[in-house]
Amino acid sequence: MMPDLQRSQAAYKGQLSTLRTRLDKFLDNSTALQEDGALKELYIIRESLDRVEEKYTQQARALIQQAASETEKKQFEADLQVVKDECFSLMTSITELIAEVKLNKSLNNSADVSGAHAPSVQPDFSGLIRALQASVEEQQKQRVANSSTIEELLKKQNEEMQLMLTKGSSGTEDVEKVQVPHFSGDYLEWRSFHDVFVSVVHSRKHLSNTQKMTHLKSVLKGDAAQVISALTICEENYEAAWAAVRRQYDNKRSMVAAHIDVFMKQNAVTTASAAAIKKLQTRSSSVIQTLDSLSVTQKDPWLIMHVLSKLDPETKSLWSREKFDDIPTWSQFEEFLINRWRELEQCALVNSKSSGNQDCIDANPFLLCRSKREWKLYGL
Repeated sequence: MMPDLQRSQAAYKGQLSTLRTRLDKFLDNSTALQEDGALKELYIIRESLDRVEEKYTQQARALIQQAASETEKKQFEADLQVVKDECFSLMTSITELIAEVKLNKSLNNSADVSGAHAPSVQPDFSGLIRALQASVEEQQKQRVANSSTIEELLKKQNEEMQLMLTKGSSGTEDVEKVQVPHFSGDYLEWRSFHDVFVSVVHSRKHLSNTQKMTHLKSVLKGDAAQVISALTICEENYEAAWAAVRRQYDNKRSMVAAHIDVFMKQNAVTTASAAAIKKLQTRSSSVIQTLDSLSVTQKDPWLIMHVLSKLDPETKSLWSREKFDDIPTWSQFEEFLINRWRELEQCALVNSKSSGNQDCIDANPFLLCRSKREWKLYGL
């Protein structure tokens, strides 16, 4: 039973990541708040977030009850606290964004009523914001107060989940209960997509391979869809299709690089602003937590990414072709750099020896300098 709960937990974490991405659209671009439907989208995100937190908490408490040791119990409790903290942070951001949308609408309405020549009045909406924040805190307290009720529902909920995982139906309704996010090839979204898809589609034994292939085709977009575009929907093609997608994107090195790139490219805070500093802190913490989950705690990837950003495009391309079993270390990167500048020195020497004798070079196609992954013959 516990593995089933843990798979379901992973699915809800994937949904949480998807909600965070949807919310970032508004945090990263203030003009998005002015679009039609922005308020409705924020309300939908808030409702979904509340539902995900409630379901995750129920299952986390079940895992805590079933823990085989005190260490395992503490780990489940710590995981639950991390998710609840993340949910509270997201809920606070949603509350502030909703208040901002309402403020903008009120200002626009005031401008329409007052006319073009009326004096501009900036109403104080701090009370509204405080009220909305208080509402969020009250919801948190209510969920804690209802913990005894949640405990009573755990047994029934666990029985329903077991039935859902073992029943022999077509499985379409099960898949729709947890929405699988679309995936277009962004390494930042791969783990979230992978965990949700495996939990609600790939691991379901009562789904046929044809059904799984149909679901996979429906959620892959853009570059990711091209990976399996040549494979038709049929029973025999699913395993090959899923293997091809994993081979393309289940790359720890690329995922780490993508997250560090997000960290390093954050905008600088030039003016003291609570919103700007909060955004910097939230995104930075999110990257660190993701890297921790990938077991990347050493400094080497950060140093490599920083130095790599200073290199020319050709050298970057050569580095990307290097093959490693795991995340490359600084020593491996340093060895690559040494080999690279030595090759370039040798190329420069060849060019200097052959200057003034271009006809000789043209007649001798072996007078080339290649990377160490290819043949090289300098003709010295």
